[in-house]
Amino acid sequence: MQDNSQNEEGNCFVNIWEKGCLLQVEQLNILKVRLKFENGNYLVVCIMNDWYIYIVRCSDDSLYTGITKDIDRRIDEHNNGSKGAAYTRSHRPVKLVYQESCNDRSEATVRESEIKKLSKKEKELMIKKSVN
Repeated sequence: MQDNSQNEEGNCFVNIWEKGCLLQVEQLNILKVRLKFENGNYLVVCIMNDWYIYIVRCSDDSLYTGITKDIDRRIDEHNNGSKGAAYTRSHRPVKLVYQESCNDRSEATVRESEIKKLSKKEKELMIKKSVN
């Protein structure tokens, strides 16, 4: 059984009851959490999400949306490498302002398409809500 809650600092946690044990696991891009019994001890096994949707703010205040498996690497490519998108290469530097995790590339691609259809005002509201 699982429920969501917040601690005193406002961090989100998932409370998981399994085999009579309460685990409180901070929600950080975690897709699944399960208990594994090994050598007489319970281990918490976290399966991380594979794909992310991200939005960067460019130097001219425009927004660029993309997907990746590694956000830090991708932002570095946008800012420094030749592998960054053609758009961001001419709008450097970029700063990460929003990210979402997805289960797989297909889900990330669908969500990226939905976000790209939003107006800039709608994207700014989404970014603002994610910060608060």
